[in-house]
Amino acid sequence: MYWEEFDKQFITFAQNGAKLEQIEVSEEKSVIPEGALHKNKHADFDLDVTKKGIPVVTVKDDNVETLEEIQAQSDTLVQHAEIEHNEIIFSKELTDIIEEGRKKWHDSDEKDKSICLEVGMRLVKEIMENTDDNTGLIDKLDK
Repeated sequence: MYWEEFDKQFITFAQNGAKLEQIEVSEEKSVIPEGALHKNKHADFDLDVTKKGIPVVTVKDDNVETLEEIQAQSDTLVQHAEIEHNEIIFSKELTDIIEEGRKKWHDSDEKDKSICLEVGMRLVKEIMENTDDNTGLIDKLDK
């Protein structure tokens, strides 16, 4: 019941001209990466990393820029995650804002819809105006 009422109020607010101009954006951009889908194998890098999606790795020397340089330091390579083509990666600042909003929501006795609205508006502005979209996904969805 609560969420149905919240949805109606949010839709009314948006229809009456919710403004995003005043909303700040992070200094760092979020990113939508180009690369392999998780369901498909990516090119064989000859490294001890996942063969699906896009491996997120570090090596001891953080000044490397090419696959060849990474392969030369494969003994120090650590895979931290695997991401996927078109999977948005939020900046650290935006992630912190979302997590802080979630904590405020869960810690409050009365669920204040303004918390959700504030985080939602920030998220929309970040996605639409502060994301490096390497695949054109945002434009496709906008149409």
